[in-house]
Amino acid sequence: MRRVVAVVITLLVAVYIPLAAFMVVSSAPVSIALMDDALKQTTTDATEREYLLDVATAVREFSFGDDAAAIPTGEDYRTALSSDEITHLLDVRLVFLTVEYVSIGILFALILLLTITVRRYRTGFLGLPLIAGGGLPLAAALILSIVVAVDFNAFFAWMHSLFFADGTWVFPADSLLIRSLPSGYWLSSAGVWAGSMVLLCAISIATGLFFKRREARVEQESGKTG
Repeated sequence: MRRVVAVVITLLVAVYIPLAAFMVVSSAPVSIALMDDALKQTTTDATEREYLLDVATAVREFSFGDDAAAIPTGEDYRTALSSDEITHLLDVRLVFLTVEYVSIGILFALILLLTITVRRYRTGFLGLPLIAGGGLPLAAALILSIVVAVDFNAFFAWMHSLFFADGTWVFPADSLLIRSLPSGYWLSSAGVWAGSMVLLCAISIATGLFFKRREARVEQESGKTG
């Protein structure tokens, strides 16, 4: 039973870390700052940049379930979002909200399981699961960083192919949606996502090592006392 509990904790931690990192990079303060930085690289006109940032912010809000987001719609893809683009954003919304709900569910499950585990087995038991749970996504984050650095466009296409049907997420380069969310934004987001994963993995591993060392110290002191 102890081994099963350890494996479950390891898997929950390993799955939760990339989901939590995604919620970090997609949060309003972080994503808007990344959008603004990316648009500064692609747009020299301040008025146009401000408008594109407003559109990008509205797209983010819509993607997280806000139907009242001020998205310009119409037939001219250069000045408004088309019906195909709105359909794609609805697909994006499904993915984003699923990630959000699953993240919350896993977090509550982890808190509950960790609380029960500590009461039954003490904190030292959590050492290895936390180390392994942090190590798995850490390896994934390092591989992700290499892949992004080598060929970001291929990685971008592969990620979209996992969640969206072929042809539903490709739009003209001069469309309002693409200009509002240029490739620089996605590249920076991938970097922040990977960085957040590394930080969360480091926290998990460090906590696991702390628990293991403290447990070893307690056992050593108990042996001396005995």
